[in-house]
Amino acid sequence: ERSLLLRQLERRFGKLTSNEIALLEALNSQDLERLSEAIWDFNTSEDLLNWLQEHDN
Repeated sequence: ERSLLLRQLERRFGKLTSNEIALLEALNSQDLERLSEAIWDFNTSEDLLNWLQEHDN
């Protein structure tokens, strides 16, 4: 699930930063599922980063 999300995000926004990848890898399974739905609302990589920072445990 995590690797699929990473591929989808990189296809949409280009290569992710090491910080974005670290935040993504720290997500629990419930937040990964939430992110898989939320990505459709993101317009920019900044939206992604904001979401990841809000869900940083």
